[in-house]
Amino acid sequence: MNKKESILSRVFENQRHFRFFFTLLTLVLYPTIYFFVYLTGGTQFSFLHVMYVPVVLTGFLYGVKGGLLGGIFGGLILGPIMPFDSTTGEMQHWFNWTYRLFSFSLIGM
Repeated sequence: MNKKESILSRVFENQRHFRFFFTLLTLVLYPTIYFFVYLTGGTQFSFLHVMYVPVVLTGFLYGVKGGLLGGIFGGLILGPIMPFDSTTGEMQHWFNWTYRLFSFSLIGM
């Protein structure tokens, strides 16, 4: 094996580790951000914008299709199942969470 082949094999090996690490990170970030937004009062406050981090990360890791799926997933977990106000249990208006789902999906792509 020459020197060029060993450098290329190291790059591809490190790329697999990099991708594996950030895949695990995004799998942890989605539910963590869901609970963070819920505990801070629901979607009435701006804490929900932290969801852009895993959505963009998913887009970088998996391209357009992965970013679209990450945006849809992020929009759904902060959408119909997340209350507007977690202390009173008041749910969001459907237009609020569908617009957010569309925005997350667009940003992810």
